Amino acid sequence: MEVLPTDPRLLTETVPLCLRKLPQWVCWKYVDRDGKPTKVPVSPRFGYNASSSNRATWATFDEALDSFERAGDYAGVGFVFSTEDPFCGIDLDDCLDDHGDFVWGRQIVDRFRCYTEVSPSGRGVKLYFRGEKPDFARAEARDFGPTGDGKLEVYDRGRFFAVTGRALPDVPADATERQAELDELCTELWPEDPPVASESLPVVPGRLERCLASILALKVIDHNDGSLRLYTACCRCGT
Repeated sequence: MEVLPTDPRLLTETVPLCLRKLPQWVCWKYVDRDGKPTKVPVSPRFGYNASSSNRATWATFDEALDSFERAGDYAGVGFVFSTEDPFCGIDLDDCLDDHGDFVWGRQIVDRFRCYTEVSPSGRGVKLYFRGEKPDFARAEARDFGPTGDGKLEVYDRGRFFAVTGRALPDVPADATERQAELDELCTELWPEDPPVASESLPVVPGRLERCLASILALKVIDHNDGSLRLYTACCRCGT
């Protein structure tokens, strides 16, 4: 798998300061899992696998960059999204062709107008902005692009993004506020199901009284909680 080399100079000069100043950075490397290269986060401080939910395994940007340069076998550095920061990220997979041109997703980049960079594979882009994912939104949507191979992922916690510093031209240099755009996109991708109207049964005079009398009159053995008695009475009363 071809991977764009990580350039420390680009990371330092291009990645927004609002992200670099947070101690939410890890290194990462590729690990083969079932024949597929998978990005695995590594703790810059300790050298073992990092966790997107364990702050003790994260570090500062400078620590992560230094560890990357010294280790020699890491592929790059990454930013971890947390509930304690205001940032959110969108990952557009397989949205670029071999020449770096968009085959899908350009309208999303134009819509959000935030710091956006090319992914390590060179075939996708990642957007960084300020926003909180709505509770109803899922993590991913599939079947984008002309071949249906494209995938969109949205995270604001519990996930790290591999950061390259390879910013797209003509995009803002900051992780801008984009809550309204995020809400609109999530509503389009994952529309909330309308509430199902429930039919209420007509109130029949004396029904509750008859049910109560039926419960008391039943001679059945239940589980000492009245469940069988109640079920049988409801069946008889049509409630």
